[in-house]
Amino acid sequence: MEYIDRFDLFPTPVLRYGFKDIELYHENLVKYLARDDLYFKDKERNGVQTTDGDLFNHKEMEPVYNLFTECFNDAMDKLGYEKDHGIISMWATRQRDGGFHHQHIHKNTFLAAVLYLFDIDGTASGTTFHNLNRNLHQIDPRHKKDADRFFKDSENIPFINGTVLVFPGWASHSTIPSPSRYRIMVAANMMPIGRTTSDHYDQYYYHDPKEKGYLNLVDHIKEGYSK
Repeated sequence: MEYIDRFDLFPTPVLRYGFKDIELYHENLVKYLARDDLYFKDKERNGVQTTDGDLFNHKEMEPVYNLFTECFNDAMDKLGYEKDHGIISMWATRQRDGGFHHQHIHKNTFLAAVLYLFDIDGTASGTTFHNLNRNLHQIDPRHKKDADRFFKDSENIPFINGTVLVFPGWASHSTIPSPSRYRIMVAANMMPIGRTTSDHYDQYYYHDPKEKGYLNLVDHIKEGYSK
């Protein structure tokens, strides 16, 4: 027989990027995101605290906003879509020893992103993506030793400081309890701008978040507004 090809149909794309200027901004970003007043302490869950979703309005976060914008631009291009998009929310989480994030998706989002910013011990857990079709794996044959199996229930992408993951909002993901004493991540959600083109009779116009009267992100950043 002659092997010709293999078609991996309908994959879940997860793109990874590097923050090339991280050394320039890292110290100031970590110091800023270590501020207790940014986090909802009364809403801590599983050892994880989060900020409000308006970090795009904080002047100190402008380098991360610009980074996410570049990553989303490239991801849209690589996935075959027009680049026009708008960041609709941006927030940070910090996690203590043993903290973890429950399995979830990002609703009302086309693409999401996460920046691995700081890990005090170098032991932080990464992001685990869950196979939403794992219920179809009815038969589990014996595994070849040390082989990378195709049918998996989940896949973990390690925490590497200064890297960004971009993935579809519907991609289910979580983090496992981490031995790191202190970890900081920044996340963002985005939506396309303009009309959809998939159905002539069911189009939707996604507004630009920068438009006056909506979020007006860039003006807030340039004016140095900080909540």
